[in-house]
Amino acid sequence: KPSGLISLTGNASATLLAVATPAKVTVGVNWDDQQRSHLSMDTNGRLTYTGEKNFIGAISVSASAYLSAGTKTLRVYVAVNGAAVVGSKVIASATNPTQSTFATTWQRVFAPGDYVELWIDNLTDGTSVVVTDAVIRVG
Repeated sequence: KPSGLISLTGNASATLLAVATPAKVTVGVNWDDQQRSHLSMDTNGRLTYTGEKNFIGAISVSASAYLSAGTKTLRVYVAVNGAAVVGSKVIASATNPTQSTFATTWQRVFAPGDYVELWIDNLTDGTSVVVTDAVIRVG
């Protein structure tokens, strides 16, 4: 059965955000390959299904993040094929300098070439967010 797990540890690069506009998490360090079968990964945080047949797979993402300033409302998403999955979003308040944690799940029918990423946005303003640690799992 296809499955994959990648992780991010110790990132210090900020993801620049526009208000209420989901964006792929930006990292200054590589994502690490923990385990994969029928999925490829890239060091920018993407898991891509490489199998030949469609399969139903669960997706989970979790992240720790902090803001460059203030208290803001953030949303974290599962993103599939370059678009945030609206139904997967979780909303939480985050306050600088405290680390906030987020986790969400989704499920979909994967076709060959489909890919998954972690996306985030800021509902309050354009303040950037640093995602320091994260995990993306497909299985």
